[in-house]
Amino acid sequence: LGVQGEKGVLQFTQAIEKLSIALGDEFTGGAGQITDEVGRLSNVFFGATQDGEVLANNVLSIGNALNVLAANGASTAPVITDFSTRIGGLGIPLGVTAGEILGISATLQELDVSAERGGTAVGRIFQELTQAPEAFAKELGITKKTLQDAGFQVNSFTDLVNTDLVGALQFAGTRILELNGNNTELADTLKELKINGSGELEVLLKLAQGNERLSQNINLANRSLLSQDSLTAEVATRQENLAGVTARLTNNIRELFVSSGAEGFFTSLVSGANDAVKSFGELFGAIKKAREESSAFDKTLTFLGDSFVAIFGQGGKFKDAIVQAGVDVREFFTGIQVESQRAAIKAGEDTQRALEDLANDSVTIANGVAT
Repeated sequence: LGVQGEKGVLQFTQAIEKLSIALGDEFTGGAGQITDEVGRLSNVFFGATQDGEVLANNVLSIGNALNVLAANGASTAPVITDFSTRIGGLGIPLGVTAGEILGISATLQELDVSAERGGTAVGRIFQELTQAPEAFAKELGITKKTLQDAGFQVNSFTDLVNTDLVGALQFAGTRILELNGNNTELADTLKELKINGSGELEVLLKLAQGNERLSQNINLANRSLLSQDSLTAEVATRQENLAGVTARLTNNIRELFVSSGAEGFFTSLVSGANDAVKSFGELFGAIKKAREESSAFDKTLTFLGDSFVAIFGQGGKFKDAIVQAGVDVREFFTGIQVESQRAAIKAGEDTQRALEDLANDSVTIANGVAT
């Protein structure tokens, strides 16, 4: 989207983060998908901009509307976005508002029309209405009186098309249903109006039948574009839910240890484990030094491997096996005849001490388990 300016980039990033929290369960592609799709819709609705502050406000307003519409019906934010991007490309230049496009999109999804089919059909219907409003007025018997009876304060259907294209669409659909008593009459009327594609027929008739719901969704979208309240509340709820669940989990674990009498056992076990980990750290440090000082490290590992087999294969000799492993390693390093002999011997001594510490720690752990 080419956002510029340090402050603008920061605000836009924060806006996307907010949208990701509120709508992340619907936009499964995460922040990347939201940035791409909601950002493109913002360009369609409000025009392209590289001003991060303006763009942040635009995407948050759209996100608020998406959240409201999805929460109040059977539509979803990603599909509404897809629909709106398709319809807005032609609708916005014809004077259709962002709220009207969002409302149409949500309604069509609720009526089980796909975004690809519905977006194309709405565009064609808009074209037919703007290119031949007189034909619609003639075929549908639309006069100044019928318009005013329906609440439109205009002199002709052409005036309505020029000032309120979506209102013209809604009124035309209503008249089609009122005037055509059978399928043959309906087909003839639509043919005269050049509404003869299957997608156009489906969309026009479904919108006509769902006219009340369409008006509700348009009103919802118009109001929700003016604020970010729903989005902010959604973010707060999700964050509080996460914090609450985490706190309850922590409390339940603590209560389990205390109430079950297992607290002492786990304390001893964890304490012993901590000591053992520290000893292992010293052991691995010594081994690392041995590896750096000796080219015969593979042989050292063989000694250690044999020793650990003895450790776990003969439970009662656990401590003795570890101590003996340390002695073996020390003797091995003592026997290395290389220029770095002194360093190798030192590494062997460090390893022996680490293994002896580990042996002592193993007894501590065993005592903790027994307790």
